[in-house]
Amino acid sequence: MREFIAERFTSTSELELLLLLRDDPLASWSAETAARQLRMPVPWAAGQLAAMHATGLLAEEAEDDRRYRYDPTAQLGRLVDGVAMAYRERKTRVVSVIFGEPTSDAQSFADAFRVRRRD
Repeated sequence: MREFIAERFTSTSELELLLLLRDDPLASWSAETAARQLRMPVPWAAGQLAAMHATGLLAEEAEDDRRYRYDPTAQLGRLVDGVAMAYRERKTRVVSVIFGEPTSDAQSFADAFRVRRRD
C-alpha cells in the first residue's frame, strides 16, 4: 500500500479527490462538480479525473461531457480501501508517504552537522 501511495499521489488533494469519488461509487462526476466540492480549479480536477481514468481507477460515463465514476478493478479497489482507512486513522503517516520521507542519505547529511560531545 505504501508503494501505491508513493507512486500514485503527489498531493493530498489528489488523494482526497479519489476518496470523494470512492465514497459515492454510483455518482457520476464532472470536473466542475469535483472542483467545486474540493474548492480546486476546474482544469486541475479535469486533469486528475482523466489521469485516474487512464490508470483504471475511474470509468468514463459519457465521453462527450467527460463524467466519471469510481470503478477500479478488484485489486485496485482493495488498495484504495486500505489507503482510505489509513488516511482516516493515520493521516499524518499517509501524508508523509505522499510527500516523501527523508532518505538515509539526507539524514546522514543532516547528522553531519550535529554537534557531538567528545568523551
